[in-house]
Amino acid sequence: MENYSEFINRYDYAVPKELIATRPEEPRENARLLTYRKKTGEISLGHFYDLPQILGPKMVLVFNETRVIPARITGTLSTGGKVEITVVGIQDLFIKTLSSRRVDEGAEVMVGEEVFVARKREKQFTYYTTRMKADEVRSFLDAHGEAPLPPYIKDTPLSSEEAKALYQTVFARNDGSVAAPTASLHFSEKLMTELKVRGVQIEFVTLHVGLGTFLPVTEKHIAEGKLHEEEYFINSETADRINEARRSGKKIIPVGTTSLRTLESAADESGLLTHLSGATRLFIRPGYKFKVTDGLITNFHVPKSSLLMLVDAFLGDEEKWRRVYKTAMRNQLRFFSFGDGMLVL
Repeated sequence: MENYSEFINRYDYAVPKELIATRPEEPRENARLLTYRKKTGEISLGHFYDLPQILGPKMVLVFNETRVIPARITGTLSTGGKVEITVVGIQDLFIKTLSSRRVDEGAEVMVGEEVFVARKREKQFTYYTTRMKADEVRSFLDAHGEAPLPPYIKDTPLSSEEAKALYQTVFARNDGSVAAPTASLHFSEKLMTELKVRGVQIEFVTLHVGLGTFLPVTEKHIAEGKLHEEEYFINSETADRINEARRSGKKIIPVGTTSLRTLESAADESGLLTHLSGATRLFIRPGYKFKVTDGLITNFHVPKSSLLMLVDAFLGDEEKWRRVYKTAMRNQLRFFSFGDGMLVL
C-alpha cells in the first residue's frame, strides 16, 4: 500500500457548515434519499418514504437493533468546576469514560446524589469507581444521562429529552452503544410496515457501536488492517433466514455500516453466516471482497473516516464516491448523523 498518511488524505473533503444536520427530519421518513445504481452509475434523488416503491420481495433489509445508552453526564468537581463524562464501558469495578477535562487521581465528581471517584488514566480514558453496581449504573444513566451526540453536531436545537428520543432507532432493543446506527434513524414504524406490506424481508442483528466510530483513522489502523473492537450478535434463526434468502437469490441490503460489518464479520468464505457472535475489528477498505452484501443504505460520512473508506470499497473506486458526494452537496442534502442518506443497489 502507498504511504499511509497519503491514503488517509484521499478521503478528505470539505463540507459546508450549513449542510451539517443538527437535528433529524420529522417525520423520519421525510429525510432525502440519493439512490446510486452500481451497474449503470445512474443517480436519482427522492426521499426515504419512496423506499417501498424502490425495493421489493426479492430484497432483505438488515437492521441493527442496538440501543444507545444515554452515556453523557455532567458532574461537579469538589473544587467547584464542571466536568462532562461520557461512559464508554461499564465493568465490575470501574466505569470507563472519556472526560471533557483532565482530573487528578482521587478527584471526586458529583452527579446528582452519586459520587464518581477518579482512579486511573489510560491514554484518553479516565476510570472512575462508584458505589453502584453495573446494572445500577445503567439505570442511573437512564435517569441522569444525555444522548452522546457526535462532537461535530454543534448547537443542536434539540432539548435533552428530544435528543434522547431522536438519537435512537424506533426498534432499538439491546443496550450497549455510545452512538446510533444512524442510517436506521430514517425509518419510522409506518415506513417499516409499508416495506413489509411490499414484501421486503426485514431482519435484525446487533452490533454495539463503540467510541471508535468518532475517532479518526490512524496510520496504525492502516498498518494493522484492523479497527477498534465492537461486539456483535446474530440470532441463529435470523442467520438461517438470511442464509436461505441468499440461497433463493434475494439481495441482502444492510441498513448502515454497522449492520454491514456485522454480516461480513459473521460470514464464512462462502458467504454463509456461521460466526454468530464475537468481537469484530473488521476494517473494510478498497480491495475488500464482500461476501454477503449486495446493496447498502447509509448516511454521508465524515472526512477521513473508516466509514467513508467502506463506502469507497463498496462503490468500487474513489471517483464514484466523490461523484456521489458532490451530487449530494450540489442538491443540498444534509450530512452526517442527523443528515440524509443514500441507497446503493
